[in-house]
Amino acid sequence: MRRHGEMVLAGVFFVLGVLMFWFTRQFAYNGLESFGTGFWPRVIAAIMMVCSALLFVQSLLSKDPEKDEIVIDWKSEGMKRVYKVAVILVVFCVALYFIGLCLALLFMIFGIMWSMEERRIPFLVITPVGCSLFIYVVFQILLKVKLPAGILFQ
Repeated sequence: MRRHGEMVLAGVFFVLGVLMFWFTRQFAYNGLESFGTGFWPRVIAAIMMVCSALLFVQSLLSKDPEKDEIVIDWKSEGMKRVYKVAVILVVFCVALYFIGLCLALLFMIFGIMWSMEERRIPFLVITPVGCSLFIYVVFQILLKVKLPAGILFQ
């Protein structure tokens, strides 16, 4: 079962790589002299496609009997934590649209830390605020990159 799961996962990531190429076709790419905004997404897409192709071939050619065992316990504490983080990421995407990157990042980092059972109050406050402030200062102020503000603050 695990072998087939790896092959399906490899296929999914290969398709994601192809979609990344497709959706970044409008991004500027000026060759190796001046990369433009389309260079790194395409590099990441190419790496993703190569790695997923290698995973597919490796899973296809594997003769390891342990690859046929089911190893995921969908009701374990670890999987419950994965479900919580997935919900937090979906909420982050919605919050990003409405309230912008810096505020959404505060809630996302706090939520992930809480779901990973961090309960020390100083860390739960300092880490999200510090990360959001760092991103704001570096990108918005120093690099003059316009960060997403959300529709409520435009």
